[in-house]
Amino acid sequence: MSCSTTTAESAPVTQAAQNKSMTYEEMRKIYASLPESLPRPTRTVECNMMSYSDGKGTKKQIWMRKGTTRTACKHLEKEDWDALAKFPVWDNQKYENDGEAEERERKTLGWLVPAEPEELERMPL
Repeated sequence: MSCSTTTAESAPVTQAAQNKSMTYEEMRKIYASLPESLPRPTRTVECNMMSYSDGKGTKKQIWMRKGTTRTACKHLEKEDWDALAKFPVWDNQKYENDGEAEERERKTLGWLVPAEPEELERMPL
């Protein structure tokens, strides 16, 4: 006499279920090892140095003040070497107190050559 045993199998996951976004609470029900709340960063900083080779093959390093990373990236994409040359040369600069950095930037932003604003808005952060 044969006895059939049935095992509890999970139902196949449908395509719609795979693409459904879940809240963190729903994910915690599935993955119990997740912490109660998502960890939050306490501080973030932008990249402040860029290395590149200009059109003549010369390697350069520039310092990008706070808020100028996207502009420098657009100049690099367009190969606008003259605009990139206006950025200060990298000299192992450190991050400063936000108040000091903002005051210095406010006084010295005349050197900045902005890329087209509409292109900057389309560029992902």
